[in-house]
Amino acid sequence: ISEHTQHLQKLQPGQSIQLLKNENNTLEQLIVALNPQENLIISRDDDGYSAYIDKKEIETRKYFRSATIEHSLYRSAKQAGIPNKITFQLSQIFAWRIDFSTELRPGDRFSILYEAHYTDNKRTSVGNIIAAKFINQNDTYTAFRYTNPEGNNNYYTDEGENTQKALLRYPIDYSHISSSFKLDRMHPILGEVRAHKGVDLAAALGTPIKAIGDGKITYIGNNGGYGNMVKIAHTNGEYESFYAHMLRFNENLSKGSAVKQGQTIGYVGQSGLATGPHVHFELIKDREAIDPITAKLPQADPIDNDLLDNFLITSHQLMTQLDRYAEMN
Repeated sequence: ISEHTQHLQKLQPGQSIQLLKNENNTLEQLIVALNPQENLIISRDDDGYSAYIDKKEIETRKYFRSATIEHSLYRSAKQAGIPNKITFQLSQIFAWRIDFSTELRPGDRFSILYEAHYTDNKRTSVGNIIAAKFINQNDTYTAFRYTNPEGNNNYYTDEGENTQKALLRYPIDYSHISSSFKLDRMHPILGEVRAHKGVDLAAALGTPIKAIGDGKITYIGNNGGYGNMVKIAHTNGEYESFYAHMLRFNENLSKGSAVKQGQTIGYVGQSGLATGPHVHFELIKDREAIDPITAKLPQADPIDNDLLDNFLITSHQLMTQLDRYAEMN
């Protein structure tokens, strides 16, 4: 049973353990709940003890929910019984089409189809949105989850366009823009006019900084006034981004490391010439710095042409289900 002893060495407070003994007070079986879907079972046999992992059957259920916006997305979703994870997914899926902080209006509405997972008739986890429809100020947006033959999942419109951008607008959740893109800014420490070819996003010390797109790290280290800095060349070859004044880096990354969009590359600090905790963020297109706040960002890849017909059939079926559920409710 040596291959399973690692689980016994990592027991946590609150973890369920069952001991089964015979009339001689000899241990016959030990059952350790590893997670809602798996138990470690150690049983006595003729050779001593043997162990195996018992995997419970997972049942996936689909749920339809709809809501009309009265105040905020999260409040309306909560009133409709929608899990927080699903509400967050919904906001991320339509983030490039709807500004949920400024563009929502009372009377806007949405409907979603999502999955939840059950074991022993108890919900153990919430899955993903399968299909969604959002009506915002009379504009209708749709999104459908599709898995390609390589097993990669993305959300697409009913025409097969990717709902996401190839690059994120911001690398962090920030409190405010403390300094904007300006080619004649007065430097707050040096006291001289210097081009500010990026934006400063103020955030709490230690806030995770995320790569805005897939790519490869071309620089990671201390860079004078920029302090701790990471530079990424993005996979399309047209864009670069860099992030400065970090507190520290993701310890698993080094020069040449491949990164994915949304992956944490470091944490907000105030290293180098910085008056407070923030990330200095620059976006470079064709070797020219551009304002990342106003730049038109490239769309992520659409459905491959050879998969489009299959996707259109699937998305049409899902849209029919959404509309049918909405009529029933």
